[in-house]
Amino acid sequence: MQRLLILILLFSLALTPVALAQDDDSRPEIDDAVAWVIDNQLPDGGWGDGFSEGTSPGYTADTIFALVSAGYTIDTIETDDGLDPLDYLADYVSSAEGLTAGVTAKIITALVALGADPADFNGVDLVEVLLNAQDESGVYQDDLSGTFGHCLSMIAIHNALGESEDAVLLDSLTSAAEAAADLQNEDGGWGFALGVTSDTNTTALCIQGLAEVEDEIATGALERALTYLAAIQNEDGGWPYQNPSDYGTDSDTSSTSLVYLALISVNADPDEWHAEASLEFILGLQNESGSYGLSDAFPYDNFISTIAVVPALMGTPYTDAYQLAMLETAESE
Repeated sequence: MQRLLILILLFSLALTPVALAQDDDSRPEIDDAVAWVIDNQLPDGGWGDGFSEGTSPGYTADTIFALVSAGYTIDTIETDDGLDPLDYLADYVSSAEGLTAGVTAKIITALVALGADPADFNGVDLVEVLLNAQDESGVYQDDLSGTFGHCLSMIAIHNALGESEDAVLLDSLTSAAEAAADLQNEDGGWGFALGVTSDTNTTALCIQGLAEVEDEIATGALERALTYLAAIQNEDGGWPYQNPSDYGTDSDTSSTSLVYLALISVNADPDEWHAEASLEFILGLQNESGSYGLSDAFPYDNFISTIAVVPALMGTPYTDAYQLAMLETAESE
């Protein structure tokens, strides 16, 4: 909890040059974004990706984490029929024919942030589901999201641990970290799946998962990953999804936010990584609606970008879900 408060303070200091024009305690860069997100809640209580029809359990979990990181109470965010995000996730978990590792991991992280028990969510032990997905090599197998899902799972296992010393979870996390190092590309990054070109999003998640493992293998992997990220940071302080890329290498808010959180998770030097420029790039893409656009070329309302930006502006890595719950508990006492 102390670390989380420090991170929020660091964010406030980093943002100071941008926020000097404000003479009150408002935070429109966050609250306006949250209001826009809430306005996009779907009738079943969850959220989709903002592009396709229907609700997504993964993006609903991501949205819950974003809202909790900003200090919002989830059970007060409900539809006209009285359905909140947990109602949607509970229904999904109980009715899904097969829970993938990546989606399960996202739901675990969201539940931990809420102070809920992921080992007993609507009668389902999501932690056990994730542990059962781990193979002998240490990889949490996910046919849909490969390495991306594996690193989300590392984050979820860390969050499920909380302050406990559960040997099963600790062994699982250690084995997963060794597997992540084996999956790492030669340039130091990770791609969405094994054998795929490195991207900043997957790399940022893997860094957050590895940052919580204290051994030489994890440390070496982290050093290589940071070298990869440093090599492709753009002059505006942001990061693209990939570089090189056939689709352009302009900075985008989603990638920059995820990398920013990864850097916080390893206590990186803000000046060395041009953190102030990174934040200014992100803030420069907020729309009048409160949402954030993806990039200068695509500045339109973007749901995925907006829910990625909020935790970044709050300085809350995805591995801080347990600390979020403890902070909420402390404030309510």
